Amino acid sequence: MNLMDSEIEKAKDIVNAPLANALSQAGIKFKIPENSSGQVTYYRLMSCPICSGTRTKTHKFECSFSENRAGNGRFFRAYKCFDGGNDDQNFYWEAMTRLGILTTSQVEFLTT
Repeated sequence: MNLMDSEIEKAKDIVNAPLANALSQAGIKFKIPENSSGQVTYYRLMSCPICSGTRTKTHKFECSFSENRAGNGRFFRAYKCFDGGNDDQNFYWEAMTRLGILTTSQVEFLTT
């Protein structure tokens, strides 16, 4: 893995800012359900990067990111694909790369 400093800083900026910023900048259509409450924000995507194209039924605004900001300012995030298999599986990093928000090299850097 040979990332330039600018790529590392971009990746850090993305994960340290509200997810809505990255989704909007990437042109990804999403909506926040009206019944979202409390500390967690849900971003339901119009098209799922995990299961779109493989589902037997039409997909619109079902699979989603969740985002919770802790007291220290850090974000806790997950991605839930409702057609992706195991209910406990978190597709966050895979979704971020498939959407083109982060590269696989950036994800490797951030997760090691």
